[in-house]
Amino acid sequence: MRLRLLALAALLLVGAADRPKQQPQAPLPTLGETIEVSIVNVDVFVTDKAGNRVRGLTPADFDVFENGAKQPITNFAEYANSTVPPLPLAGEGARRAGEGTPAPPTDQKRTLVVFVERFRLPKVKSDPLFDSMKKLLHGTVRPGDAAMVVTWNRGELKTLQSYTDDLALIDRAIDSLAQQNTSALRDEFAQARQEGEDIQDFELQVQEFTGALLGDEAAGSARENYEEMLGGSQRMDALRARAEMEQKILTINALMRSMAGFDGKRVLLMATHRLSQVAGAEFFWAAGVGATLDSLDRLEFDTTRMVRSLYETANANGVTIYPMFPEGLGSTGPSVRVAGQRIESNAAAGFEYLIQDNETPTLKVVAQQTGGIPAWGSSNVPKLLETVRDDFETYYSLAYRTTPRSLDKTRSIVVKMKDTKRGLVVRSRRGVTEKSDVTRMEDKVLASLFRPGDEGARLKFGVKVGEKQPRGKQYRIPITIRIPIAALTMLPNGPNYSGGFSVYIAWGSKVGGISDASHQRQLFHIPAGDVQRAKRSFYTYQFDIAADARTERLSLGVVDEVSKEYGLRVYELH
Repeated sequence: MRLRLLALAALLLVGAADRPKQQPQAPLPTLGETIEVSIVNVDVFVTDKAGNRVRGLTPADFDVFENGAKQPITNFAEYANSTVPPLPLAGEGARRAGEGTPAPPTDQKRTLVVFVERFRLPKVKSDPLFDSMKKLLHGTVRPGDAAMVVTWNRGELKTLQSYTDDLALIDRAIDSLAQQNTSALRDEFAQARQEGEDIQDFELQVQEFTGALLGDEAAGSARENYEEMLGGSQRMDALRARAEMEQKILTINALMRSMAGFDGKRVLLMATHRLSQVAGAEFFWAAGVGATLDSLDRLEFDTTRMVRSLYETANANGVTIYPMFPEGLGSTGPSVRVAGQRIESNAAAGFEYLIQDNETPTLKVVAQQTGGIPAWGSSNVPKLLETVRDDFETYYSLAYRTTPRSLDKTRSIVVKMKDTKRGLVVRSRRGVTEKSDVTRMEDKVLASLFRPGDEGARLKFGVKVGEKQPRGKQYRIPITIRIPIAALTMLPNGPNYSGGFSVYIAWGSKVGGISDASHQRQLFHIPAGDVQRAKRSFYTYQFDIAADARTERLSLGVVDEVSKEYGLRVYELH
């Protein structure tokens, strides 16, 4: 993380001339209790057994369940590409279709993030992949839409193109991706494989030498020592792989949260080099460990929790993920020993299949849970991108009403066809999350890093950024936020008027990544007789951040905790 808060505490400094007295804190009064009813929207893709899009369905064809309870569909729309004719319906469906066709709904805005992790493919394989990606974006990005292109390499996010609908700029970013992924890249796995082979050779030599001099018992002891040496090396590599995967997922989650404030369809195209079921398993295999691994190793490097956070964040923000493993069966496996002889693992144990089988389960579950489709191998990814284009053009939008409860908790969604005999295939996201006010504001602060400008941000506040103070390779930056007391809503509370505000902060950089959002809440109480005088002053909120040269911009937010009015400011550090 390139930036951290050094002090996140409100000093609550009011204009020195007219400082109101601070009273012991009491609960914050409210404007009145309300019962909210929200709309849950679910995009549904329906195909027949052959994969053809099915059109002409109505709400009566679907059942929607939330946490197992059936929900009445209150809103329904069909979005259809005019070039895709409706498939013939039979029986009741045909009768309903003949009763009249509703006017087509207005096309939704589209927000896409293209996330490509560095991988290695020969040009003959990468060209079709990236050409298909450009074709998809040309066919789906319309004026007013927004697409962003980012790349990930060894823990660092680089923004190649910020949100735009300019196809020329998007093409340039995709061309840059193509160039990066066909150029030379240090192959850590190949290096680990070579180290493993060297240790195996040395171990065999020592075993043979000690066996000849001291007998089989000493040879066995020497073998155990070298196995321990090898195990320490592979474990360190696997631990690093697990940490990098967790950092990658945290970054992707922040990117998806930044999409939350944008209306319409939201899609993440995620081409990943490693989204493993068992993090770093390839390093164990490179060292000659069996395909099944030790049960303790599997437990230690299991990524179920991380992967769950990925698809739950996607569903909470209405993002459909299309995960891809472009390399497919493209890795070169290490040598292994069978009966003392080295043979290639491709022939002995299907080493490449081990790697792919470690990747595909997570791709499948992420796609299934968010309504997308996975792909692996450079030949399958272009086919997937054609499906993505169809998903943009032809789908159903269902909605039902619900009373928010258990805020920030995921609830399951299942969409089914009532007529199961037709064998239609239904895809949709599998979860929904009703967000708290805190989570919604964090989303807005993150979104401002990539797409400044929020029409709902009306609360005005000042920001002062102090001089950088070098601290080794980093530096401290003092930040002061000034909030006019007159801009905050206060309510009678005994002898006082009470209110509160929260300050939110996140950071971002084109190279390096983005943070999660942090916040802190502060209540205040002003004696009733001092209120008018206090409104001529302000509260001052001060803190320091620790940053490095890559930290480019801060996103700051302030929320009035009574009125829920908010303001946003983005400050460029360079």
